[in-house]
Amino acid sequence: MKKVLIWVLSVSLLMSFFLFSYEAGAKEQIVLRITDWQAGVDNILNSYKEFIRIFEEKHPGVKIKYTQYSYTTYGEFLKPAIAAGTAPDMFAVYPGAELAKLVPSGALVPLSDIMDDQWKNWLGKAYYFNGARVNGKLWVAPQDAQTECIWIYKDMLEACGMKVPPVGQPVTVDDLIKLVEPAKQHGWDVILAGFKDYYSSCDAYYNMVHQLQKSDTPDMIMKAFNGEVSWQQDIFRLPMEAFKKMHKAHVWREDAINMDYQVQAWGKWLNREGIDIWCNCDWFAGSCPYEYNNPDNPDIGTFMYPLVNKNATPAYNWGFGTDLGIYSRGKHQDLCKEFIRFTNSPEGAKIFIKNYVNPAASGAVDISTIPKTDNPIFNECIKLFSSVKGRRSEYFYTQADQQDALFAGIIDVMLGQRTIDEVLAHLDEVCGYKGKK
Repeated sequence: MKKVLIWVLSVSLLMSFFLFSYEAGAKEQIVLRITDWQAGVDNILNSYKEFIRIFEEKHPGVKIKYTQYSYTTYGEFLKPAIAAGTAPDMFAVYPGAELAKLVPSGALVPLSDIMDDQWKNWLGKAYYFNGARVNGKLWVAPQDAQTECIWIYKDMLEACGMKVPPVGQPVTVDDLIKLVEPAKQHGWDVILAGFKDYYSSCDAYYNMVHQLQKSDTPDMIMKAFNGEVSWQQDIFRLPMEAFKKMHKAHVWREDAINMDYQVQAWGKWLNREGIDIWCNCDWFAGSCPYEYNNPDNPDIGTFMYPLVNKNATPAYNWGFGTDLGIYSRGKHQDLCKEFIRFTNSPEGAKIFIKNYVNPAASGAVDISTIPKTDNPIFNECIKLFSSVKGRRSEYFYTQADQQDALFAGIIDVMLGQRTIDEVLAHLDEVCGYKGKK
């Protein structure tokens, strides 16, 4: 009887031990969540799948859940999550005004406070990216570099009577307008655009203003946003006239104002409903149909934002796309730091390039020495980012209210709801300009 009792107690103790060990193991499982707005961007998705696989192999007790939203739906998810204290461990923040709005909430860890010198060197010029900085600190780490411009189907452009210009050489607003009738005969739009997203209008507007500057500096947009100069002058008026002119000429369809870029405009362009896709970036280099983007048929190419007039200086929207931050209320900030650092490392840069993503960490790899890939549009983006010389156009600013007023003004001008003079006068009021007009 005593032996039976001892056996029962031993089995009970052993089962308790295994149950405790199982529960302890379950508790040790860490799940890190990452979110961004890159829905439908396969090359970004594939890059992160590889980052996650490697990171999980190095950390057996860690699992990473990565979720992509569209740009339009991302804010609907992220803002309530931050307000409720349930934000992901790492999340992308759109640089510039959106970041400036978020920083005062205390939701982000200031990355420049926790970065080592090697990490900063890997980032190179991305470490000084204006759109990722607020109050002199870097809050989000750029992931991918981008050459924001227009993408085209070369065969469709040539079918409408225009030769494809060399990489980096823009045409004029009037040249685009001349394409309207030939494109119409083929049943095409000249440009597919999603002006529901503010960057689709504002970013090109910034580019056109920078075309008209007498020199690279000072940045006239920055001075106007800060109330240092009046908006009521030709350098700001002519780009608005260009938007109005193109809209009236039907360079893009009228309902472009109600379309988003990432889903609707991009999807229609993939269906070849238009020659050009407005405000496109490197992140879609891995999502182009192979039929039109292969070494034997490099039909997809880049096309710069149009020159306001023949006397304008070409300007280029060179910048950075996804920018990851660390949630300040997250429980595993050290792991988050390690993961983001990995994405900016030389190993991370090679993974990005393999998946046709132009890495932001220019100090981690010499982009100009990268051999050509089997993806022609990706090769062209690399060339445009690293080889083409010209005036850089800043298109990430932190003045949120001022940008909202500009966005609304551009749309109203296109719709004919306000005159250009009314919009520029209102911008002076919003930006606090007190001098002479």
